[in-house]
Amino acid sequence: MRRLLAILTVLSVGLSACGDDEQQSSESSERACPEGTPSLQARDVIGTTPDGYKVAEGDPAAIGRVADGVKQTMGQAFRDYDARVLARRRAANGTAVIVFNAKERIPPPDELLREQESAEEKAGVGADTISVGSADGRLYQAPDGGWVAVAPAGACAMVLLVSDREELIRDAATLVMNDA
Repeated sequence: MRRLLAILTVLSVGLSACGDDEQQSSESSERACPEGTPSLQARDVIGTTPDGYKVAEGDPAAIGRVADGVKQTMGQAFRDYDARVLARRRAANGTAVIVFNAKERIPPPDELLREQESAEEKAGVGADTISVGSADGRLYQAPDGGWVAVAPAGACAMVLLVSDREELIRDAATLVMNDA
C-alpha cells in the first residue's frame, strides 16, 4: 500500500502546488488556468480511433479507484477527469486513458520531469522514460503488477495510461496525442 501511495504521489506531482500556504496562494493565482479553459477529455487525447482499435468506456469501479487516489493527492488543484479504454478490436483488455484536468497550469516539460524524478527518488519508486504521443512521460510498475504511464496533456491536464501489461501501455503511448 505504501508503494501505491508513493506512486500516486509521484504521478500527481505535476498537478499539485508546491510551497507553504502563503506561497501557494500567490503561486496559485500565477499558475491558475485561464478562465473558461475547457476540460480535456480522454477522447481528445485518443483522437481519431486508430485502425484496428476500439474505444470503450471501461470498468467504472476500476477507473474510479485510480482516479480517487490521484484526486486525493492533487487536493485543491483537482478540477475533473475523464476516462476511456483504448484496445485492439478483438482484445479483452486494453489501456485506460485517464485525463486529469487541473485548476492550475502544468509545469513546463523540463521542470515537470525534474520534479517527477525528484519525487521518485524521495519515494523510492523506480521509473522509466516513455514518450506518450509527443510528450515526455514516466512509466511505473504498480504494486499489483500493473503498469502506469503519466505525461502532460496540454497546459492544464495530465494523462495517465493504465494497464495490466507493459506492452499495452507502450502500444497506447504511440497512438495517443498524435492528432493535429
